[in-house]
Amino acid sequence: GPAGIGLYVECLTDNRNRTAADVRSAFTKSGGSLATSGAVAFQFEKKGQIIVEKVIEGDGKKVADRPNCDMDEDEFTELLLEVGGDDFEDAGEEWIIYTEATEVMAVKSALEEQGIEVKGAEQIMEPTNPVAVSVEDAKKVQRLIDRLEDFDDVQSVAHTMEITDEIAEALEA
Repeated sequence: GPAGIGLYVECLTDNRNRTAADVRSAFTKSGGSLATSGAVAFQFEKKGQIIVEKVIEGDGKKVADRPNCDMDEDEFTELLLEVGGDDFEDAGEEWIIYTEATEVMAVKSALEEQGIEVKGAEQIMEPTNPVAVSVEDAKKVQRLIDRLEDFDDVQSVAHTMEITDEIAEALEA
């Protein structure tokens, strides 16, 4: 991709030639090039990702989107270890939980059995070594991602671009 960013594009198609031509064209128009199949995959690790909304009440320690959930962050961490979660991060109004890719649905079910409402659960491609880019380059990469995601055959697009607060703000504008 542009600025040396690796893009991992997953497609599901009934016409491989058409999809390859569309994807190649999008890369070429964006200043990137289409690598051979699997050439970028080593830059990513497949993981499970589960999103749980927080409830912020009174003491600000509630973590799940349901009434009567009295878990604080330590209790939530303990629960995640018990059900197979690898790690989690505080993303403001929600927790992002990471699991082994093969365990995402089992962990989701275990959380739901504890009464925790799960907002989303999916497998993702996490970059192993995110690359810092300028705001200008980040916008080029985002335009390419948007162009690729417009194709019906493209299921998902992952990238190695490091998203700093500055870049996130610029991409939202």
